[in-house]
Amino acid sequence: MTPVPRRLPAMLAALLGRPLTLDVFRSLAVRVVGMLAALLLYLVLARQLPVAEFGVYALALGWLNLLAMVATLGTDNAALRFLPQYRVAGELDLAAGFQRFAARLSVAVAVPLVLVASAFAAIAVPAGRFTPETAKAVIILLFALPFIALI
Repeated sequence: MTPVPRRLPAMLAALLGRPLTLDVFRSLAVRVVGMLAALLLYLVLARQLPVAEFGVYALALGWLNLLAMVATLGTDNAALRFLPQYRVAGELDLAAGFQRFAARLSVAVAVPLVLVASAFAAIAVPAGRFTPETAKAVIILLFALPFIALI
């Protein structure tokens, strides 16, 4: 019996040679790079902005991230399953249809979410929950939601 460390490179080479596995690794790499870029931006802003302004940025970004997860309705994770499968099977028309459906669904959910969340932020000012500057920052960042949902 061959020890595991000697068989491992051959097993990895066989696994990485599959188109479906390559797509999964590419998707993972894109997500990791995106997370690292967000971390770098967060660190730079934490050093450059005053505490109160960074708090406003963190609040607005938190809202944006939460609503972006809701806006996609899981189509981002479904794409990881279906698109490589359609590509390997040669069903490119199904892949294109899935992409169109996911984009339309995300925008159709994101636009009402922006309007509701913006109204909530505007109502929070007279109630004393937000300062006018905080509400303005949240509303401005929320208008990026439909674009974030498409990424």
